[in-house]
Amino acid sequence: MKAIVIRERLILWHMSVTWEFVEMSLSYKLPNFAECWWDHWVMDVLVCNGVGIEVGIWMCRYLEVKEYKWLSVFDHPTFFGKLNRTILQFTPESWIRVEWNCFKSTRRYLEIHYLMIAFQLIDLNSFFLKRLLWVPTKHYMNACRLLLLCTLGLVVIRQYYVLISHPTYDRIGLHSWLFYLILITEMLVIFKLSKNEFTEPMPKDVRMGLWIGCSLYIIVSAAGLLYISACRCTSSSKNGGGDAGESKKAR
Repeated sequence: MKAIVIRERLILWHMSVTWEFVEMSLSYKLPNFAECWWDHWVMDVLVCNGVGIEVGIWMCRYLEVKEYKWLSVFDHPTFFGKLNRTILQFTPESWIRVEWNCFKSTRRYLEIHYLMIAFQLIDLNSFFLKRLLWVPTKHYMNACRLLLLCTLGLVVIRQYYVLISHPTYDRIGLHSWLFYLILITEMLVIFKLSKNEFTEPMPKDVRMGLWIGCSLYIIVSAAGLLYISACRCTSSSKNGGGDAGESKKAR
């Protein structure tokens, strides 16, 4: 689902890896996160998330180059043609190519990180709310919340992408405001109910893993900023060299 919505392999893999660090750092608070290392990195990252990411990206690439023929149902002479056209009514009318350009600028780089953090918080809230509100895993409220956020997220991602990609847009959409209000409200509920709830001290191995995860995140983020700075310097030097050559020709 996230692969079809976000459509960027680098962002999806980054979110998949960082989420496993989140699970490992909170395993002593949430029993659902207590898994073996191979379950975290092999089954979750490589098998489940990895296959989902690659299949979703392949589907997006296929829909980008697919030729759409939107004829009326009554224009098809056969029954199966009419049935196929009826089913296609529930598919996208068109499909645009999404390019987040994570390393375009420092601002764009930070905006992408903001998006990934928001996604991680939404996923994390679901586990904390189930624990603090004593909601069973198979309760219908979990499915309703997931359906609501997935439906709302389709519009929110589109609005956020347009906001950061097109300079003519300077306001965030109403669906995005609603999404942020839901996120903030859930976090306030968790903060209020978690008082005196999690009294277990952080184990030493979890603390060590948390430090390693935070250090890797900072190093990777800093490397991304350095890469952006290097690309900017290279572009500036090329433009400067081109301008100097044109000035010499003018002389």
